[in-house]
Amino acid sequence: MKHLILVVLSLVTSFSVGAEPQFPKNWCMNDKCSPQQKEIWQQFEVSTQPPDWSNVPFVMSGSCYHTGSIYDNAFEHHGGFLIDVLDDDGMTFNGRFSFFAKQNPYVGMPVEEARKQWKKEGDKRRVETYPTYGYFDATPQYENKIWYWMRKGTEPGQILMATFFSGGDFRFALCDLRINEE
Repeated sequence: MKHLILVVLSLVTSFSVGAEPQFPKNWCMNDKCSPQQKEIWQQFEVSTQPPDWSNVPFVMSGSCYHTGSIYDNAFEHHGGFLIDVLDDDGMTFNGRFSFFAKQNPYVGMPVEEARKQWKKEGDKRRVETYPTYGYFDATPQYENKIWYWMRKGTEPGQILMATFFSGGDFRFALCDLRINEE
């Protein structure tokens, strides 16, 4: 419990106005993670590069593992996410988690289909880019937060993603994603 409080406290205090969001640390300490999560987390921690943004827009999809009181952290879920352009040369982020599909429902989804399903008209929330990661705050206007950190994986087109959900118990997801081929 002491470690949980420290991790949550470090995440909350790292998001002061105008400050660069702190990179997540120690999410898989004390055997909180499944073997699948540990493997993703180890890759995520050692990566030192943000995703390659040169081919935006793109859809990425793959395996995700959630931790929280209502999840089996070894059960494979799927995530599909759209990185798209904003009018002012920035990027935005939209997507979904699928919790019970037997196969990844987002694999091969083209950008236009993802835009139809996920993009909200007038959405100006932007992906922030930093030297070693990309970051997205999905809920800037709400008290309970959903934060995403993205890093480049070691395989071509691989993006590793860590997602933190505030409110209630300590919940997070670790994802191993691939950019969809169109």
